[in-house]
Amino acid sequence: MPLLEELADVLHRPRIKDKYELHDDEIEEYLRLIAEQAISVEVSGDLKVCRDPDDNLILETAVVGKANYAVSRDDDIKADKDLITHMKARGVKVLTVSQFLRKLKAGEL
Repeated sequence: MPLLEELADVLHRPRIKDKYELHDDEIEEYLRLIAEQAISVEVSGDLKVCRDPDDNLILETAVVGKANYAVSRDDDIKADKDLITHMKARGVKVLTVSQFLRKLKAGEL
């Protein structure tokens, strides 16, 4: 699962581990729990709506997996109006983390 591999890479970065006081065993347990609950989808790599190939992979996963939302802090995703329009046309709303948390708190999800 490419996204799980990407997450593992990010979580093992020293800056992230230090910031969140993560230990390798905690990271591995977290990844295991996600893998157990995740729905795996196959992506082709054909979706190219963002300049960053890693972001395209995330967005294609959202489309193929029929996600309602793509939640991101990444300006390449959350600030690109053409990308947001393209994703909305494919049934995926792009939200910032704060927008998603507001919807979650309001019971709108």
